[in-house]
Amino acid sequence: MDGKMDIERKKIFLSDFDGTLTTSDTLLEFIRFACGTGMFLLGFLLHSPLLVLMKLRLYPNWKAKQRVFSFYFKGMPLSRFDELCRAFAEKKRTLLRADMMERLRQAQAEGARALVVSASIDNWVRPFFDEQVTVLGTQIEVVDGVLTGRFMTSNCYGEEKVRRVEAALAEHDATFHREEYDITAYGDSRGDREMLAYADEGFLISSSSPLAPCPSSLLGGNTRERLCALFSVRREERWIAWAALAFFIMLNVLTICRYYDVFTPLSNDYWNLFVKWFSISGFDPITYYVVSDWEARYNVYRHPLLAFMMYLPYVVNRGLMWLTGINCVQFVVAAMLVAAAFYAFVFMYRILREVIELERSDATWLSVMLFSFAFVMVSLMVPDHFILSMFLLLLTLYVSGRLIKERRRLSMGKTILLFVLTAGISLNNGLKTFLAGLFVNGRTFFRPQYLLGAVLLPALLMWGFCRWEYTNFVLPHEQARHAAKRAQKEKKAKEEKERMAKLQEVKVQANSPEGEKHAVQSETKSPVVKKKVKKRDPRLGEPMGEGEFLRWTDKSTPRWDSVVENLFGESLQLHPDHLLKDEFRSRPIIVYYRWSFNYIVECLLVLLFVVGLWCGRHSRFLWMVCSWFALDMLLHVGLGFGLNEVYIMTTHWVFIMPIAMAYLFKQVKDRYMLSIIRWVTRLTVLFLIIYNTVHIFQYMT
Repeated sequence: MDGKMDIERKKIFLSDFDGTLTTSDTLLEFIRFACGTGMFLLGFLLHSPLLVLMKLRLYPNWKAKQRVFSFYFKGMPLSRFDELCRAFAEKKRTLLRADMMERLRQAQAEGARALVVSASIDNWVRPFFDEQVTVLGTQIEVVDGVLTGRFMTSNCYGEEKVRRVEAALAEHDATFHREEYDITAYGDSRGDREMLAYADEGFLISSSSPLAPCPSSLLGGNTRERLCALFSVRREERWIAWAALAFFIMLNVLTICRYYDVFTPLSNDYWNLFVKWFSISGFDPITYYVVSDWEARYNVYRHPLLAFMMYLPYVVNRGLMWLTGINCVQFVVAAMLVAAAFYAFVFMYRILREVIELERSDATWLSVMLFSFAFVMVSLMVPDHFILSMFLLLLTLYVSGRLIKERRRLSMGKTILLFVLTAGISLNNGLKTFLAGLFVNGRTFFRPQYLLGAVLLPALLMWGFCRWEYTNFVLPHEQARHAAKRAQKEKKAKEEKERMAKLQEVKVQANSPEGEKHAVQSETKSPVVKKKVKKRDPRLGEPMGEGEFLRWTDKSTPRWDSVVENLFGESLQLHPDHLLKDEFRSRPIIVYYRWSFNYIVECLLVLLFVVGLWCGRHSRFLWMVCSWFALDMLLHVGLGFGLNEVYIMTTHWVFIMPIAMAYLFKQVKDRYMLSIIRWVTRLTVLFLIIYNTVHIFQYMT
């Protein structure tokens, strides 16, 4: 029966036009043919800024295309335009690729219906084919027989290609059902991705091997196209992503306004300026300093590549300083923070939609939940590395989750790249990349080639780079600072020695009561020199040992209070008392909420989190996220690393909460119970947004 149904399925041949059936883009060729080389160059020169914005994905492709088309052909009679199109097809048949045209003819011979689906104007595509081929292209608007320069239909690109194909098939077959068709599709670019995925067999034509099509499972073409596809905002994501972007910009505007008058004047001592005035919880303004006056000022064993990642922003800021006469560091850093937060939001949404396969509304609310948490909001508005870390960690989770779902492996190249990016910003994040490799690749993770090439060698090279960076960039500055301090101490000691010598001379020559009085006064003013003993700040707690890493541990800070008030407390809901104060200046290690309601909200979030973990206990992806969470809890709660202000590390782990809750949403089948869970979650998210935003405004203004 199945074999009979397969035989009866109607065959469809789908193909893109430009770059697939032809060797080049026919829009450019047609404009040159119709208007001449001189006019062709002039038009593209005038529109070059628009085309650059289009390439950067800051201006819609179809709008740019329409503007160019309108420049050349607006006001032309349709009869003249069609005449040019026929002449173009007749003279430029050499643009057609012989191998692909042979595929088209062979498909027709086997009884397939051929459709050419192109973003090009169908007026010049149609004359290349006979009447047996259906051309679905972008259609132009004509009024009273004259071209208006506008498009009558949507640009036939991406999802529009699938819609046009389905409309054409439905028009031909009133009882159209997708299952009745056996579709083979060919394309060569990102705009063909949806059409290739829609087909039963999709082939991506490789420009390097014209006769060797690539399976659609390898969609993406070259690296540039894959990156564009990864970072392009999809239609489904747009409204919520742009709303989130506006919110992120607003938070950064608060920071800029708070410190604008202090941080914008040019200075010869940016370090002391930023350290003295910047105070938002326990965050450091090191990034402001590095982007203002570049130096490897971060702890190189915790943030090996972060200073070098900030070199380009530093160059940009220096250029802006020269142009504006002020230090634009707040604007440059804010742009980075907003971009990182924006894509962190996008990747969180995609994890919920594509990896966990949550419904759109649930994915939206849980994505918003992540950014309603107190120290996620604060992290995206302060000049520190934490929101950058969350962006790269969510990118790693998204890539790993897709690979797990598609039962594919994390290649050595991707593992190394993700490790360099994540560990370069925060070294412990590199361990999470290796854990991702373990869960994605399974036993093949321990194959000597992968283990040595993707894990041990990059880790050793990163450690070696840390040592090299410290020796060549950090140590010289430390030695210079120590030398300056020693010189200052020696100068003071010399001055004190000279003063004491003069005092002794006064004593010897004191032959009068006035001289004795002067000697007594001078001796009284002599400062008492006390030897300073460097002691560990008691707020750091008692370390488990000495050394580069053990000195950061803490075995004395109370764990339970830290978990309740800081880990799951301050991280998610701000404390109104000692609001956003720095623990090293005026905030106690443990602060309690004024109202019981905050503890109720905290318990509710933890309960949803724990139940979600149970519901997703069979998911390999969730186990991978849990391994990351366990690593953070071992560092913070177990070893006490940063436990005294654990909330500033929120962005490294808190995304596990909405991810776990997503499995709860999927597991509950009873509509009534699911509705209750949804409304409880949504009301909690709204409360967190309002509560935390109000307190942030209160502090910042």
